[in-house]
Amino acid sequence: MSILIPERWRQDVAAILDHAVAGTILVRQRPRKDWENLDIEHYEAGLYVVLADALSVPGALSGKEHTMKEDGECYSFTFRYRPPSANGEIELYTKLNLLPDGQVVIIYSAHT
Repeated sequence: MSILIPERWRQDVAAILDHAVAGTILVRQRPRKDWENLDIEHYEAGLYVVLADALSVPGALSGKEHTMKEDGECYSFTFRYRPPSANGEIELYTKLNLLPDGQVVIIYSAHT
């Protein structure tokens, strides 16, 4: 069931991704590999920018809330993205967890 992802959560997560301070973003191995395999121009810091941009688009964003092993507020959603070497857009799925301290984001998924 799809729900509206809270604007506050979107802003907080986007800010962490935008600043990319060491230790504030934890990327699981699978999303790192999935992102890098999209094409040769994909590097991890670029993932942060793409996710922050997707969270910052004005208007409602809907997705699904999750309970993960780590405490926090976790949502998944899909968004449209145009890879640098592609002729068109692709749909990406991502799952992000904002830990209770509000200072750390875990990226669990980032794939087509």
